[in-house]
Amino acid sequence: MLSDVVDQSVSVFRGRIIAMFELAMESTRRPALREVFAKLGGEEMRFMRAAHTGADLPDTDAPMLNAFYNGMLFVALAVPGVLGDRTPGEVTRAMLETILL
Repeated sequence: MLSDVVDQSVSVFRGRIIAMFELAMESTRRPALREVFAKLGGEEMRFMRAAHTGADLPDTDAPMLNAFYNGMLFVALAVPGVLGDRTPGEVTRAMLETILL
């Protein structure tokens, strides 16, 4: 489930996620990195779709889910106080339950 992935990403894979965001920011300043980052983004979208195989998730919604996922990771790592006393996974679960009603 996405909420578990979010919690694991900010704990177990914290360094990797921070590096991904650093690469994203640097790719906006260095055109040579844009292509590299675009390729990583494609891989991320394939992972997102594979992780939700069997779910009722239209292909057109995968980019929206990916944007939410990355936004949640950024907030959890950069400004964690915004989440209050809830974990990123708890916020993700609540958001998904709200939008899937």
